[in-house]
Amino acid sequence: MTKCLYTCHARKMPRPATGKTPLRSLRAGDVTWLPSLARAAEEGTSLSAVVYGYLGEWGMGGAAGRDLDYGRWPDARAWAEGRAGALAALRSDLEQSLGPVPAEWLAVAAWLAARRFPSDPGQQRRIIAGNILRRAAADPRPLWLEKNRNAARLAEAAQEILKRHLPLRED
Repeated sequence: MTKCLYTCHARKMPRPATGKTPLRSLRAGDVTWLPSLARAAEEGTSLSAVVYGYLGEWGMGGAAGRDLDYGRWPDARAWAEGRAGALAALRSDLEQSLGPVPAEWLAVAAWLAARRFPSDPGQQRRIIAGNILRRAAADPRPLWLEKNRNAARLAEAAQEILKRHLPLRED
């Protein structure tokens, strides 16, 4: 018996080789998928490349995570006040590794993640790390780059720190 042959035994999804991008799944009906697959073939690309490119543009687009404040998300304030100590500890650890992290921005990012996935700290971690990456990408002075070689290292460092702190406990 080969240990860890599959990442998901029920679906028999093969494990990616070390250092490769992890497998993701997405749901799309045939009416969307098949024409897209045909166009990708016609243009000499893959649907993975199309999805990857679009997600990169879309994820980093918009306000790039900078508009996470109490003005836009007023309900986050009371939630954050109840977790002020936990948020301060998280912010301190993030700043040691990543550089400046605004307190209000972090509180709103954490609130959005906890509100959307209240019982899943792993998904909360991914949401907050994604917001950190969005903010870093929009930074005209990339101070985070001084401490991290690239965006992949930044994501890894952020998720390791978040893993130690999530879920955020009430004071």
